[in-house]
Amino acid sequence: MELVLTNSTPTNTDLATPDGRVLYTIATPLRWTGRTTTVTKHTPEHGAAREVARIQWGSLRGSQLVYDGQKFDLNTFISRTGPLSSSRSFVGPDGRIYKWKRSGRASHLQVDDKTGTVIASFHPHNVLGGGKSSLEIDASALPMLDLIIITWIYIEKKRRDAQAASAS
Repeated sequence: MELVLTNSTPTNTDLATPDGRVLYTIATPLRWTGRTTTVTKHTPEHGAAREVARIQWGSLRGSQLVYDGQKFDLNTFISRTGPLSSSRSFVGPDGRIYKWKRSGRASHLQVDDKTGTVIASFHPHNVLGGGKSSLEIDASALPMLDLIIITWIYIEKKRRDAQAASAS
């Protein structure tokens, strides 16, 4: 499944199918303090939208995730795989460990086992060639699509924050 970002900012965008059907809305209202990103899933067959998750961005206390009726510390929920690593891992609903790995501006989510099977990839827009950024998700990973999107938002925001900090 391919999901196209309607805006290049991962914390303020819709994720839509290539034919334009919006499946998720990711919204972060501008505030001086206490920024919160809300992830809303649109289900056309039910004609409704429901909140999937909220990410409360924090600097001193760390960021918090409200997902599936529970509150998590995001640095624990999706932890670094090593002290100097940019990769982050989390435990999926099936009990397996999944790891987001960065490759320049792109990133890939893989099963953290001997196979290293890639189940999702983020393709940023090409600065020179145009086009829109997209998330590509393998059909086998669709049962955990909400979790893939939530963790992608976090790792992509972290990547962009680090890039902005190193540029200043």
